[in-house]
Amino acid sequence: MADFTQSATQTLLAHQEITHPANVVGTPVSCAGWLAVQITAWLANIEVTANATGVTFIIQGSIEASGNDWIDLLRFTGSTTAAETEVFTATEPIGETVLAVASTTNLVVGDLIYLKDDTGVAESEWAEIVAVATNASVTIMDGLITAKVANDDIYDQAQRFSALVLCEGLKRIRAAVVHQAATGSDLHVKCTAVAATAIE
Repeated sequence: MADFTQSATQTLLAHQEITHPANVVGTPVSCAGWLAVQITAWLANIEVTANATGVTFIIQGSIEASGNDWIDLLRFTGSTTAAETEVFTATEPIGETVLAVASTTNLVVGDLIYLKDDTGVAESEWAEIVAVATNASVTIMDGLITAKVANDDIYDQAQRFSALVLCEGLKRIRAAVVHQAATGSDLHVKCTAVAATAIE
């Protein structure tokens, strides 16, 4: 049975903070020889100010190996709903799925949340709520990648997007974020890609 050879995960945008208002353009990645690429983008507000027009994630391609002749392949627009925040009320170790909080207001099953670690961006992570114990804890689908401590933050309204892009005729791809709304929250974002490079 035929299968695809996959590339290593490519970074289109490193996990980073964007201070509103700002634009960020990732370093182009060569996709010459790729058949297709699965692109995934993550977005999280780290303040409670609404993004008036939504945050725009743009995936672009180029038919040239250099230069600025970029064309849009995909656009994702983030929510305009203001995030709300709660804090951890206990230290939670790596692998923990039950996260203690004082209030679960507006935290519901199915929510994608962002766990902002006060240590830094690299220690922060996205998670999905699968159970809620009212005003006691939320349970996430997968265990924590990094430990969290009391007063680290949980933000709701986190988002993720994923799409498959065919690469025939493209030589480079890149990701960009445009965050220029009149009002808006500071953000954490990242974007990755995994390519199908051959059929086995």
